Amino acid sequence: MIAWRKASGKNFRRNFIYPITGGLIGGLVCLSLGIRATLPLILFSSAGFVAMTIFFEFYKGARARQAIRPSGFLSALVDLAGMNKRRYGGFVIHAGVVMVFVGITASSFFDVDRFFTVQEGESLALGRYSLVYKGISQRRDPEKAVFTARLEVSREGTLLGELRPEKHIHHTQQDQPQTEVAIRSTLVDDLYVALSTWDENGATFHVFVKPLVTWIWIGVAVMVLGGLFVLVPDQRKAVARVRRRSTTEEVRDEAA
Repeated sequence: MIAWRKASGKNFRRNFIYPITGGLIGGLVCLSLGIRATLPLILFSSAGFVAMTIFFEFYKGARARQAIRPSGFLSALVDLAGMNKRRYGGFVIHAGVVMVFVGITASSFFDVDRFFTVQEGESLALGRYSLVYKGISQRRDPEKAVFTARLEVSREGTLLGELRPEKHIHHTQQDQPQTEVAIRSTLVDDLYVALSTWDENGATFHVFVKPLVTWIWIGVAVMVLGGLFVLVPDQRKAVARVRRRSTTEEVRDEAA
């Protein structure tokens, strides 16, 4: 009984020490970034726990494969995944789910937005970004009038270029203008700028920043790749089936 308890305790430590460490790291990273709200801390820590669990499964499996068939770690990892596509493809899908989960959590809890009214040449700031209003231009086509605002975008003092939000006013629906939001995406956050109203005294913009939105789409792509990996036929199994079939046919021919 004592030996069983010791073995159980050893297995528990071996299987959960790394995931728990991942959860703690996720929580500490959030604290270092100034996140103090309870729910986001729990959600990010949970994401760290799951992510480390997935990483540990790949690491443990590759090391075991190396013990059976000496090779480099990457070769062992590829060989391992190829031997059990359903299992490790599933882990890849779960990794994508974690990315989507983190992106949704960050963009839901830590997005910021404000309305700014500025005159030409004036600047506005939100989060890491500073924008300078450079003016507005107009063009017409047979269907609509298009008003385009130009804003020079900087991040922490570094000039990034321009954003050009638009407002489309269709000749047949002048009371229902269409807003075209200008977007600048990075791995850290997305900056959105919408032109609300304007006149000779200036323009009003709705500016908002959503962190980690890009990771939602990266996570979706990872999930798709994991699903495709699971669905790809195992060539070695197919070759083995062909060989078994050929052997069976040869035996039948000899018997006949």
